[in-house]
Order: sequence, then structure tokens, then C-alpha cells
Amino acid sequence: MNCFQSLATGIPRGVVASDFDLDGKTDLAIIATDEFGQDSLFVLYNTGNVSGISEENFQQIPENFSLSQNYPNPFNPSTTIRFELPESDIVTLKIFNILGEEVSTLVNTELKAGKHEYQFNANNLSSGIYFYRIQAGSFTETKKMILIR
Repeated sequence: MNCFQSLATGIPRGVVASDFDLDGKTDLAIIATDEFGQDSLFVLYNTGNVSGISEENFQQIPENFSLSQNYPNPFNPSTTIRFELPESDIVTLKIFNILGEEVSTLVNTELKAGKHEYQFNANNLSSGIYFYRIQAGSFTETKKMILIR
């Protein structure tokens, strides 16, 4: 078994990018565990440009569906509604008045897994209690919000 086959079938445990041979080019060191539980170190010299993902740009996929309370609440005239999807799904997010009549549809499309945020602007609505409901697959949840003029 050559080192590249072992690396390809092993489980990477760590990667370090640096100029190990001091030639001014980025090199990679990879620690991997093979199928027998043995750790191996692989150094790839002169790999060219290496880019990474910073933690602040990394978005963890939620484990469950969730709908957060809007903020601010009470609000005038706009508020933010956040929700999380553990998988891609067709999502509808609708606003209803106290009589159960639909007054707005904020979302009606397929969305990717992750955290989502939408602004609801109630400029054309009167003060009162409103409800927002999300439907994604078999998940449905409704929350109350209050518009104060």
C-alpha cells in the first residue's frame, strides 16, 4: 500500500499548512489514521496556494427544526424572524391576523439546511396581535407577535 492509498482510505485527524522546507512555498502536513488504527504523517511539499475556512464563516447544520421568537416583540414597524432547518426542504413562512387570515407570505421556496433570518415589515397593517407560522416538511410551528403603532 503506498502512502497516497493509505491517506485516501484513512481518516484525517489534522492538517497543518506551513513552509516546512523553507522554499517560500506552502507545504501541507496531514495526520491520518488508517483502517488498522495506525497514525501516519504525510507531508506534501510545494502544494501552491492553500486556502482555508475561518470559523466565523463556518455554519454548523442544526440538529432539529426550530422557530425562534421574533425580535423585537412588540415591534413597530418591522421585526426579525429566525428559524433553523436540519435539512434542505420546501419552506413556507406566513403571517396571519387574529382572525386567522393570511396577511403576508415571507417565504415560499426550497431552502438549504442551516440558520435563516427574515425581516417582516408591517407598515401596511394596524396595531394588534399577529401570528407567524413555519411549515417545512412535517414540521409546523406557530408563534405570536404584537404590532404596536
